[in-house]
Amino acid sequence: MFCAGQFDRGVICNYCKKPGHLLKECRKLLFKNQRNQLPHIASATSSSDGSIAISSDEYAKFICYQESLKHSSVPILTTTNSGISNTCLVSSASKWVIDSGATDHMTGNPSLFSSFHSYLPTSSVTLADGSTSPVLGSGTVVPTSTLPLSPVLSLPNFAFNLLSISKITRTLNCSVTFFPGYCVFQDLLTKQIIGKGHQSAGLYILDTSITKGISCLGVGTLLDAHYRLGHPSLPLMKQINPQFNKMTSLQCESCQFAKHHRTSLSPRVNKRANAPFDLVHSDVWGACPVVSKAGFKYFVTFVDDYSRMTWLYFMKRRSELFTHFSSFCAEIKTQFNVPLRVLRGDNAQEYLCATFKSFMLQHGIIHQTSCVDTPPQNGVAERKNRHLLETARALLFQMNVPKQFWADAVSTACFLINRMPSSVLNGKAPYHCLFPNKELFSIPPKIFGCTCFVRDVNPHLTKLDPKSLKCIFLGYSRVQKGYRCFCPSTGRYLVSIDATFHENTPFSSSKADIHESNDDILIYTMTIPESTLSPNIPQVTVPDPRPPVHLVYTRRHKTPDHPPPAIPVITYPDTSSTPISCPEPVPASSDLVSTSDLDLPIALRKENNMIPT
Repeated sequence: MFCAGQFDRGVICNYCKKPGHLLKECRKLLFKNQRNQLPHIASATSSSDGSIAISSDEYAKFICYQESLKHSSVPILTTTNSGISNTCLVSSASKWVIDSGATDHMTGNPSLFSSFHSYLPTSSVTLADGSTSPVLGSGTVVPTSTLPLSPVLSLPNFAFNLLSISKITRTLNCSVTFFPGYCVFQDLLTKQIIGKGHQSAGLYILDTSITKGISCLGVGTLLDAHYRLGHPSLPLMKQINPQFNKMTSLQCESCQFAKHHRTSLSPRVNKRANAPFDLVHSDVWGACPVVSKAGFKYFVTFVDDYSRMTWLYFMKRRSELFTHFSSFCAEIKTQFNVPLRVLRGDNAQEYLCATFKSFMLQHGIIHQTSCVDTPPQNGVAERKNRHLLETARALLFQMNVPKQFWADAVSTACFLINRMPSSVLNGKAPYHCLFPNKELFSIPPKIFGCTCFVRDVNPHLTKLDPKSLKCIFLGYSRVQKGYRCFCPSTGRYLVSIDATFHENTPFSSSKADIHESNDDILIYTMTIPESTLSPNIPQVTVPDPRPPVHLVYTRRHKTPDHPPPAIPVITYPDTSSTPISCPEPVPASSDLVSTSDLDLPIALRKENNMIPT
C-alpha cells in the first residue's frame, strides 16, 4: 500500500513500467506471485498426475491453529475407525476450516461421513512439507442441516477439515461474504442465511452449532414451505431451497392422495415453440360432480407452448368456450402485441362449432385437432389439467376444505404452477419467461385453506364491535394485490391485504367435519303401517308440524285371545303422554294414535291425506 508522501514521480517500476514505485513495491507483481502460490486442487478422478497440492501459507496457518489448540486445556481423544487411527482434539474433530484456495472439501475424520464411496489408490494429496497422502474415497458430510457438503475427499492421517468455497458456492447456489470477525453463507434464491463462520487464529471456522442468526429449519417447517407453494415435487423443492437436498422423499400424505398415478413408460421429448403464442394447447375439463360455490362445473385451459404459461377460465356450461377463447385472443393481442398462430386441441364439439371455426378463419389461426381416441396428441394440455387437479386435490386435502371450493383450489394451483420452476424450461418459471422483470410473488404465499382474519371495513361498526372477520384463505387475486378469502358468516368473498393468517389452523378439524353441514337437512316422512307388517319393525317417531288434534274417541274392540303382533307406534313431539298402540283404548289426555285407516275417525282420516311425505 502507498501513501501520498511515498509517491515519487521520478521513480519508474522495471516490471509494470509505471512511475511512482519500485519493483519490490509493484502491486501487479505482488498479485501475480500470490496467485501463483494458490493451491490447485483438482478432483480425485480428473487429476492428470494423480496428486493434489495445498499451499504452504495455508498449511502454516493450519499448523499454528493446531498448536494453539494443543496448548489449551481441552483433552485429547484417540479414535479408531476401520483400522485408521486418528489422534485429534475433541473440540476440533468436527471443526471445518473455510478455505478459499481449495477446490474440494477434505477431511481426515471418517466418522463424519453420512455416505461414502471408496476410490482406487491412484490419487494423493501433496502437502507443503513434501509428504503425500492418498485419497481413500469421497462421500457426503452434513456439518449443519443447511450446509450439506458433497463430495468430500477422505484423507488418512489428515488433521483438518477443509471446506472449499468454490465447491460450496456451486453445489448450494449460495454466496459467501467475509467480514473482519465472521463470514456468512447466503442462499442466492431465497436470500436466507444458511450458514455462518467465525474467525479464530487467522482462519475462518464454520459454526456447526445452532445459533440465533442461522435459519436452521426443522422438517416440520420445511413441510410448511411445501404446503405454502402448492405441494410441488421434491426435485422442484430442492431447486427452490437447498435445505431439501438432504431429503430423499417427502412424507406428505396429501400428495399421495392427490398425485398417486401409474408410471409413464413412454419417452418424453421436450420440444418447444420458437416464440410465445406460436402454438397454444387447450382442453376442457368437466363436468365436475360438485358444483362450485360460484356455480361453475367446467374449466378450460390455454397453455403457451413456448413459456408453458397457463390461462384458466371457469364455465357453467361448455357452450361458454367461444366467449372465453375470444377474450383470451384479445388479451394476448393487447398485452403482448402478437397474434395467436396455432391452436391445438381435441375433437370436442365446442372446438368444432360453426362460430368457433368462423372466428379461426377470420383471424388466420390454424386449428390442429388430435386423432380420434388419441389423447397423447394433445398431451401438453392433458398433462397440464392433471397437474392442476393433483395440486388442487392436495390443497383441499391438506386443510380439509369442502369440495364446493374446488374452483378456488384449481385457481390457486394455476397461480402457483405458473411461478414454479419447470423442467421443460431448464428450471425457469413460466411467469419469468413472459415477465422477466416482474417478481414471482407480489405478496408472500400462504397455506391454502387456513384460517385467517380480515379487517372489517364496514363503516357502521361501533367501538365495541369486532374489528376483523374470521375467514378462509382461498387464493390470490389476479387484478388486486391482496389475499382472496371467504367469510362463512356473510357468505361473501373478500380480497384484502390486511389479513392475519393462522396457517396451522385448518378449515375444519377433521375430514369427517366436512360433511357435518348435511346433517342440518331434515327429511320429514310418514309411514302408514299395514296389517301385514312384521312384528320386528322398530318404532318410528315423526315430528308433527300440525296443531294439536281435538280429542276424539274410537270404538272399543274386544281383545283377542292371542296377543297381536307388535305394531310400530307413531308419536308426535308436542305431546307429553306416553304413546299407546291400538287396539287398546285411548285415554282422553293423549293424542290419537291408530294402527289402521279403518280404525281412525273420518275427520282424522281426511286430515292424514294432507300430511307431506
